[in-house]
Amino acid sequence: MDALDQCVASLDELLVRVRSLDLREAETRSDIEAHALVPLVLAALADAHELLQQIEASVSSPALGIHPSGLHRLAASFFRMVDTLMAEPPRTMVIDLIAITRWELRSRGQALERLRASDTLWHVLEAIEGARRGLIKALTAIATALRALLGLDAGDDRAYRTELATSLETRCAYAELRRKLAITRPPEEHEIYARLRLVGTQITMFIGKDIYPMLRIGDRAALRQSQTRILAWLAARPRDLREGVRTWQDIAAFMDLLRKVNDRPELVQHDRQVVDEVVALLHRPVPPRSELLAVARSLCGRDDELDDLLASDGALELLRWQEVALRLQAQHAAGVPRSDVGEPTGELELDLELDAAFEP
Repeated sequence: MDALDQCVASLDELLVRVRSLDLREAETRSDIEAHALVPLVLAALADAHELLQQIEASVSSPALGIHPSGLHRLAASFFRMVDTLMAEPPRTMVIDLIAITRWELRSRGQALERLRASDTLWHVLEAIEGARRGLIKALTAIATALRALLGLDAGDDRAYRTELATSLETRCAYAELRRKLAITRPPEEHEIYARLRLVGTQITMFIGKDIYPMLRIGDRAALRQSQTRILAWLAARPRDLREGVRTWQDIAAFMDLLRKVNDRPELVQHDRQVVDEVVALLHRPVPPRSELLAVARSLCGRDDELDDLLASDGALELLRWQEVALRLQAQHAAGVPRSDVGEPTGELELDLELDAAFEP
C-alpha cells in the first residue's frame, strides 16, 4: 500500500471514530459530562491535522502537478466552500480542500479550548457538534477527492453528502413531523392531554431518526426543551389546563418556525429551479403525472398544500397543481422563499444565538 492509499485508509478510520460520537445521550446529561467529551474531540482534531500534513506531503509532489488554485474566489461558509470545491476536478482540488480544512479545524479547536467550566450544556454541545460536523464534512470530502484521484470506488457508505442533500432531507423530516402532530388542527381543551402525549411520543421517535444528528444544534435544543416541558406537564398533579394550552401553542409555533429551513441558500436556489420545471410540465397539453411527481418530490416540506398533492394517490388535480406551482413561482420572483411563520408565546425559550453561530 503506497502513501496515498494509506492516507485514505487512515481517513476512513478517523471518520468512523468521529461519527461514533453521537451527542444524543449527552443532550440529556449534565454540563460536567458534556465537558468530559471535549478532550475526545480535541484529540480527533489533532489527529486530523497530522493526517492532513501527510496527505499534503504526498499530493504536493511535482509528479502529480497539484497546486493551490486560489481560495480568494470563495466567499461562502466552510460547508458551502467544500461543496464548491467538490465540483472541480479532484487533481486540482485536493490541496484547496486541505487548506480550507486546516483553517476550519483550527477555528473549531479554538472554540473548544475557549470553553469555560461555567458554560451551559448546550453551548458546550454547540462547540463539540461544530467540530464534529466540520470533521465529517472535510474528511469525507478529502477522502472522496483522493479516491477519485486514485481511481478507487467511493462506496455507498463513504458517499460525500452535499449541503443541499442534507437540507432537503431535513426539510422533509420537519414536514413529516408537523403532519404527524397535526399542527394545523389545534386541540380542543378536552384533547390537550392526548395531543401533548402524542407530541412527546413523536419527538422521542424523531430524536431516534438518522437525520437527527444532522439537525442544527439550536433546533435540537428546542426539541429537547419541548420534550422536557411536555413530560413535566404530563407528570404534574394536578395538571394546569392553561399551562397545557400554552405548551401546545408554543410547540405549534416552534414547529411552524422550522419552516425557516426554506431560507437556506441552497434550498432557495434549488426550489426556484424545480418550481420552474414543474410549471413548464403543467403547461403541456397533457402533463405527465409520473414525471411531474418525480420532479416535484424534492420540494417535500416546501409548502403544505404541495405536500398534500404529492401524497395524493387520486387523479391529478391539475387546477390545484397549477395554482400551487404558480403561487410558489411568484413567491420566488418576489424574493419570498418561505411561508409566513408564527411566533412562540414566550414560554418556549428558543436559543436563536446557537443557530446564528452554528454553521451551516
